[in-house]
Amino acid sequence: MIHPLRLVTVHPALIHFTIGALPIFVIAYGVAALYRSERWTLAGDVALAIGALLTLVAAAFGLVAFLTVGWPGGLELWRWLHFGLGIAMTVGLAIFATVRLLRRRPQVATGWPTFGIAAGLSAITLLTGWVGGDVLVYHGGIGVAAAGQGALSPPTGPARTPKNLVEAMAETRAAWGSASAVTARMLVRAPTDHDFATIAADGRRLQKVASWIADHGAATLPRPTLPVLEEHMHHGDHQAEAMHGHEREAVSGAPKTRADHLAEMASDFGALAAELTEAAEKRDLRATAERVGDLSGACADCHLELRWVKLR
Repeated sequence: MIHPLRLVTVHPALIHFTIGALPIFVIAYGVAALYRSERWTLAGDVALAIGALLTLVAAAFGLVAFLTVGWPGGLELWRWLHFGLGIAMTVGLAIFATVRLLRRRPQVATGWPTFGIAAGLSAITLLTGWVGGDVLVYHGGIGVAAAGQGALSPPTGPARTPKNLVEAMAETRAAWGSASAVTARMLVRAPTDHDFATIAADGRRLQKVASWIADHGAATLPRPTLPVLEEHMHHGDHQAEAMHGHEREAVSGAPKTRADHLAEMASDFGALAAELTEAAEKRDLRATAERVGDLSGACADCHLELRWVKLR
């Protein structure tokens, strides 16, 4: 069922009124300062007052969206940057509009300081809009149902070394989501060199984060020394390899721990990511799609075995 209105979509619709008011009052104040025109001052004050009022309404719905929309990992910096800039923009416009209305005098034109304040607030507003529109919505798919509430949002910046397992998962989710989305797009339209290059880069990014998880991920894993129970193992291709490992450990008397298992699965994941990179570099669409599927299956195995189990 298609809903005619969703609360999370009201904010991006209303904020366009703010954006539309910007050039009006900036130009009006500029002309007023240049020609000492009271009429252009009035035009700027009216546009500013209307824009500030509508911005308050848009900000209220923006807060609703901020608290209710799904936020995928890897976007925390942009999320809070947009929130902070939005508050600064809203408060700034409200104060500026209030001061202008209180200080308005007939036959008195504004000068360059007023124009400067208007231009500065416009710059903050445009930066806020860029973060919200380009980074969060266009790039990250926030609030867009077709983007899975941002679950397949691609990376928003260069690869970085994770500080803990949560950050590693955010890095993995972003690169995996990008590779999955681009592969799906290639399957319904002609693949391009850029598509394959994007997936190859995603594969290299996944290799790096998988290597970090294998070496350091267990340090922030809950209960890393707890043995992995047989009933928690997923019965798939990975399970066959894991069973051989359990047999060897049974002989040695050293049961596999959650840390051991995480390192093993991360290593397997890195190998699959390397295969994905190779397939993409060879422009092999079928192999690329298969490797993306294998990586998705590996993610499912890891979560079933280590994330969604009840620890003793």
